[in-house]
Amino acid sequence: MSELQLQEKPLKLWNPNAAGCWALLVTPICSSYLLYKNAQKLNDLDAASKAKNWMIAGLAVWLLSIICSLAYPTNTAMINGFFFWYLILWYFLFVRQQVANIKQRFGEHYTRYSYSEWLKFIVIGFVVRVLLMGVSLGISAIWLGLRHTVF
Repeated sequence: MSELQLQEKPLKLWNPNAAGCWALLVTPICSSYLLYKNAQKLNDLDAASKAKNWMIAGLAVWLLSIICSLAYPTNTAMINGFFFWYLILWYFLFVRQQVANIKQRFGEHYTRYSYSEWLKFIVIGFVVRVLLMGVSLGISAIWLGLRHTVF
């Protein structure tokens, strides 16, 4: 076999810094998925586990916000606060760690996903965000309908 055949195909990774920034549009749940895929490619079981935990935490925060919006419909500050603090904690406790890990292992020189692949992710992530908002509104509408139904 030639030397070219023996060389491994370079790892293609999602830029964790960009994933953190795009989370403002597509949710940290979706961006955590990208960081999970990176961890899988790097065989980093700890980071993969943390990414899954952050995805689950994101869904928990979303459910908590629905419950709070139903229990306290006029307190939007509390509901927005959940998302704000989740986003801040997620970025500083997880994303920055992933950025440092990639930088330490590869520097700035690693194969990244292309703009078209990012665009695909952003579209899918935005659709997920819209679906989550739709489910939230649907649950709220059902709840309000049940509260105002005369038995």
